[in-house]
Amino acid sequence: MATVAPCPTNCANPDLLALPAANCFTDFRRTTPSRLFMFNCDIAIPTGSPSAVGAAVAALFEAGQVVSTMPLANLVFEDPTYEELQLDDCSPATSLLATRAMTFEDRYAIDISNQSPFVLNSYYDYDLWANKIANQKNIRYMLAYCNGDVKEISFVASIRGFIDYLKAQTAGGKSTETKKIRLLFNGDPIGFDVKPTFNYIDAGIVL
Repeated sequence: MATVAPCPTNCANPDLLALPAANCFTDFRRTTPSRLFMFNCDIAIPTGSPSAVGAAVAALFEAGQVVSTMPLANLVFEDPTYEELQLDDCSPATSLLATRAMTFEDRYAIDISNQSPFVLNSYYDYDLWANKIANQKNIRYMLAYCNGDVKEISFVASIRGFIDYLKAQTAGGKSTETKKIRLLFNGDPIGFDVKPTFNYIDAGIVL
């Protein structure tokens, strides 16, 4: 005899979302993650309309409390990992989201100079990532897209990175230095419940 699993709707009857009506417009979404915005965990990102959130984040940029990476390359999200929780012997295990990793490359070199006295730092990009790795427990993130949309990521992440080289496409050419970074989030930073909250281009944030 087949075993009938308990039906939770006996206790609460959830509303199931239906497909839109036949006259609704459906489309596909093409978008590309481009940068990470970073801020300390004691900075509160406000909620509200996209224009209000964008204005607040623009002010935080001006104050140096939110910072951006350079445009990133080869940004990939790995499949999430799950913990299987067996609640009873008759039911299938419940999958609990555990972590999700994001990998990318930063191929830009940054030179800066102080004018008085004159000091040239030809490896400021090294300092940027060393700073983020050293302070990883305090950092929170936003994911910015090429079209300007921004998603706030509320999860903490561990960071690790190293320097590597891209071989030249032609014989005898010079290799290109790249910094390969991996973030491991405690949760899914681009889950179904994470939607864009503002557009940094519309907010006038110049990167």
